[in-house]
Amino acid sequence: MKSYIASVAVFISAIILGVVFFVGTFEHQQKRSTASLKNHYDLTCLSGEQLSAAIVNRVVAGFKSVRKEGYLGIHVGHFTYSDSESDKQESCSQNKDRNISSAFSLASKKMACEIYPKINLIFLADGESVGGNKRQMDIEAPCAVSSDLNHTEVTWVPWKQLAMETPFEGVSEYSKPSKVTVKTFNITDKWPDKWILEKIEMEGDAGKISIDAAQIKKVAGRAFVFEFN
Repeated sequence: MKSYIASVAVFISAIILGVVFFVGTFEHQQKRSTASLKNHYDLTCLSGEQLSAAIVNRVVAGFKSVRKEGYLGIHVGHFTYSDSESDKQESCSQNKDRNISSAFSLASKKMACEIYPKINLIFLADGESVGGNKRQMDIEAPCAVSSDLNHTEVTWVPWKQLAMETPFEGVSEYSKPSKVTVKTFNITDKWPDKWILEKIEMEGDAGKISIDAAQIKKVAGRAFVFEFN
């Protein structure tokens, strides 16, 4: 009998520990999810010039680059938006600071990458031109949502591989580790040493967001320059 009671006690203790672990894990995950949402930017409340300015600030402020194993990784700032008037009213009343905890509470809200599924990064050679035309390199990549809702997924550009290739003028496509299309213009027999990010574009059926070098410098406080090696 004592053995039976002891077994039951052990079984009940295991259940209690399991429940405590599950609750603790769920609360931890919920806090992480809420934190990521609270750091996410909802621009639904804005329109006109205010919306345009907020998009520029969000995309540029979230811009980040990293060099890893010969690749140049780049992502830009991300946001949520809806053009529904009812969404605008609710978003403005609930989230006046545009820093939201209910980013997906309204079905018609969309992530930036859903509205603009393509990202274009346009680079110009630093101080170099051919016949008065700047040497140019365009990087085109899909816009994908990252686990960190503040940024798009990282696009990996085969930077070192490009620098080692014979200079070309035309189009080259790469599929790993990211799908990217590289287009070059006014290239001669030597690659430029440095490239300056001239423009960030996000494009889709809704149109195109285009952020030029002056806007980038105004928000970031500097130009984004990349050595080609």
